[in-house]
Amino acid sequence: MCAVVPSLVAGCAGSEKGSEQASVALSSTPAAVRAAISKVVNAGKIEKIEKQTDCGRAVYEVDFEVGELEKSAKITEGGTVIEQETETDPSALPPAVLAGVMAKYLAAKVDDATEVKTFEGTTYKVSIEPAGGEREIKLDASGKILEDSARGLSDKR
Repeated sequence: MCAVVPSLVAGCAGSEKGSEQASVALSSTPAAVRAAISKVVNAGKIEKIEKQTDCGRAVYEVDFEVGELEKSAKITEGGTVIEQETETDPSALPPAVLAGVMAKYLAAKVDDATEVKTFEGTTYKVSIEPAGGEREIKLDASGKILEDSARGLSDKR
């Protein structure tokens, strides 16, 4: 994997992150992107494809359904899949992830969950609604909270 990929996933090092996006047709994507989309989506149904410009580099995000599951993938112009997200039933979250949420928000109920896979590993995004309003939490597979935000405010760990 080339050195470009980490900066696309982690953000722009040393500069402001500039991001633009526009919906595109599958037929207007580069051949390498179409091949990667075909492989990732397989028998699923494509909902939309967006071309995003992050840090001056093109990345394609495809949203699709496989059965009842909502999924998405981010793909570089060269056809490298740099991120895959899968909507997950909260009851199917790994016990360590649920324990990480409950350690900080004892009585919270997980409303939504998403598994995120990148070259760096697997993380989980969960939405909870403890007293005081909805929160979005990002955890690693061991249950360590990496980000915790409410109403658009972020508390990175």
